[in-house]
Amino acid sequence: MGTDRTKILENHLERLLAELQWSRRKFARMLFEEEWDDLIDPVPGEKEEEFERFYATYRKRLTRGSRRPAVIEKEVKRVFDFANNLGIQLDRVVRKPLSSGLLNEEFAQDLEGLCKEIRSRD
Repeated sequence: MGTDRTKILENHLERLLAELQWSRRKFARMLFEEEWDDLIDPVPGEKEEEFERFYATYRKRLTRGSRRPAVIEKEVKRVFDFANNLGIQLDRVVRKPLSSGLLNEEFAQDLEGLCKEIRSRD
């Protein structure tokens, strides 16, 4: 099973993708397209077959509980990079708290309320 850091990062990645309304498949497609663009003169139809293989491998990695935090951090960075390239502002996503389970639930809710109050003053 993954570490607490891994769980926090995976949760953050999921929130980013949800905020952007991107599925894991769409994100994988973007990763694939970035790599595929480096190849020259693909055979017709080969690109889609290669993507399906790429996506199957990507899905298998997601199901493993032993993903390294560094790998997930890299994916989070890629989400930000892709969003920035598309002109999407993500500052509102970064402000969302991550549920780590380290804080008492009542305290976490109070803290979240305080953050909302501070943001509403801006």
